[in-house]
Formats: sequence, structure tokens, C-alpha cells
Amino acid sequence: LAIMKAGSGYLPLDPSLPPARLAEICAETRPLAVLTANTEIPGVRLLTADDDGAPAAAPAVSLRPGQLAYVIHTSGTSGRPKAVAVSHGSLACVVGDIGAAYQIGPRDRVLQLAALAFDTSVEQILVTLTRGATLLLPPAGTVAPADLLRFTEQEQATVADLTPAYWHRLLAAAEPGDPRLRSLRLMITGGEPADPADCRAMLAAAPGARLLNAYGLTETTITSALFDVSARPEVLAGQGPVPVGRAVGHATIMVLDSGLAPAPAGTAGEIYIGGCGVAQVAAGH
Repeated sequence: LAIMKAGSGYLPLDPSLPPARLAEICAETRPLAVLTANTEIPGVRLLTADDDGAPAAAPAVSLRPGQLAYVIHTSGTSGRPKAVAVSHGSLACVVGDIGAAYQIGPRDRVLQLAALAFDTSVEQILVTLTRGATLLLPPAGTVAPADLLRFTEQEQATVADLTPAYWHRLLAAAEPGDPRLRSLRLMITGGEPADPADCRAMLAAAPGARLLNAYGLTETTITSALFDVSARPEVLAGQGPVPVGRAVGHATIMVLDSGLAPAPAGTAGEIYIGGCGVAQVAAGH
């Protein structure tokens, strides 16, 4: 938040990565400096996170829509991870539409679980804060499903966003009508295909919650489509994939054939996403 407030763009680095990979990322993206507590990266100017000499007032910075907000790498599931640069204009457009779609408001208490190196963290943090809601940061080490269930009840969380893999483990530790999930009004899952069985288990464990399946790419600024599973539970009757739904306000989604014409209904095609959320991929990719 401080980096963005200063008018700069941030690049999250996972300290668990090998030093050689961190050095490679920095050589590729050329950050001006790295803010760190104890990670050593050769050839990079390091800054420590302390309060000595910190200004009392916010810097007088005027941001333009095209200025860089952040750079995040893709997961690399389809090849080498790509560095994706997202502008303040794209981010503001997406955050506004997603906040409205999730109906986030000042009474919400939103769990922040995604690591900063994943773009879901951007959505969890900025949608929450720009809508006046409370951001809940679980204590370090809160990774076991039982711990998260306890934290959710203790803090009366109203919104959670989990990957299907972790969500599966959480639901295995929950029970129908689980009192630890009673405060939830919205559960979002995305990043991987959702399992219909897990969706059914979630609707049973938190029957009062709305369940959304989210779809999007790092290159299109996080979430581009949503499917309201709780409004269409009949799609869970079989073992087929859970739909990804329809485009969120800022996005345009089309399924095109190899000639870039709309693919006829019932045939295979490629998904094309347009709109203000489309970001820039760093040079060299």
C-alpha cells in the first residue's frame, strides 16, 4: 500500500524461492530497490522495513491511469512464468466492478489468505479496503483447516476466497450446518476448476452463504467471470465441471474458433477476454 501510495509499482517476491530465482526475477524486471527484512538478493539495492525517518504525511503524488500499479508473475502452468504489468487504470476498473459484484460493504469482514505473490491477494486487499470493509489477517501459521475454521468463527468473517485445493481440505474438516461457518455470507473459489462435490459440501456446511465460482487470468487483472453456484444448484447434479459463468462488468468474453470467428454452440473453441482489465506482458515473453 505504501509503494502504491508513493506512486510506484510493486513486485512481490516470495522469500521461499531459491536466491538464484529471486535474482533472475529481479534481473528481468529491474526493480529500483527491494524492501526486505532479511532476504539477500545479489546485485539489487536492499531497503529494510523500519520506521526510522518515515514521513508523517502522505506524499503529494498524482497518479495517471496508465501508471504501473504492480507486476506479478503467472503460475507458469502453461510454460515459463510470465511477468505481467497491471496499470492503475486496469486495477481501478476491475476492483470497482468486483466490489459491486461481491456486494462488499462496511459491515463485511474479509479473510485475507492469498500470498502476496498471487494476484488474488490484490483483489482480497483492495476490494475490501476500497469498499470500507474490514480486512482479517490470520496469524502466521494459520494453515490447518481446523485453525482457519476457528479463526473464521472467532473473527466473525463474512467473506472468504479460497483455492479449490485448500477449500477441499477445509470442507473435509467441516460438517453440515457447521457453526464455525455461520457468519459467512459469501464464499468465493477460483484459480482452479471447482469440484461439484465440494460445491455441494459447501452449500450444506454454510447453507446461508452465497457461493461464487470465479474465473480469470493474471493477464486480465484477476477476475473476469463469475458463476453464482448457490443460485443454480442444479448444475451440481452430475460430475461435470462447474460453469465459470458470465463476464463481470468490465470484461468481454468470447469463445472463438481457429479463424477467430465465434464458435458455434456445442463446439470447442478458445476463450478470448477483452476489456479494461487486459494487462501488459513484460518484454521477452
